[in-house]
Amino acid sequence: ATRRRGAAAAATPPQWQACVRGQTYLVAAQTRAGGSDPKTSSTVFKMIRDAAFSPHHDFPTIGAAGACTIEAKGRHFLFVCNSTDDVTPRQDSELFEFVKGQYASLQKVPTDAALGACFFEGADGRVYLAVASYGDKQEQDFRRNSPVYELDPDASPPLRLVQELATRGANNFFGFDVDGRTFLVVANSQDDNRGSHLQSTVWRLADAG
Repeated sequence: ATRRRGAAAAATPPQWQACVRGQTYLVAAQTRAGGSDPKTSSTVFKMIRDAAFSPHHDFPTIGAAGACTIEAKGRHFLFVCNSTDDVTPRQDSELFEFVKGQYASLQKVPTDAALGACFFEGADGRVYLAVASYGDKQEQDFRRNSPVYELDPDASPPLRLVQELATRGANNFFGFDVDGRTFLVVANSQDDNRGSHLQSTVWRLADAG
């Protein structure tokens, strides 16, 4: 399980690594097959002995650019960022759940050149997912709203959109706690007018009520 909680975050596994029932898995998001076709498969590897991994199973992706995992209410989830099919960056990204020994598709959500995402647990006890929307590189159009979802394993569907954040060529998010307050930071990389000379943003999760 990957939980980002304050100072302890540096000691937690990376979000593309998952521990399920004592077994360690790594998720390799593959952008292209053979360096050309974005419609390909990404791979989950399983640790078979110390520092040695073997391919375990594949799942279909479209220009996959990132992945993150989390354990919530005893269930194991994986979110994969699909970025482009070389025609449009507007692709559905996908939530999976680990069932019967492998990740199975659970929900698709619309994304716009999703390059990265992170699960984080808020000080309110809820689990959130922030997805970085990069924008359209071919059109040089990077001003996007990046979505934040709440993950509720008991809901159907489990992901519910709660907010959209103004970002500029967003590459990824990171959530963390400081003194009982939850923060979310985005890595902005490009702006339509200012190029790469721009600031990133930190948000704070508002107190309930």
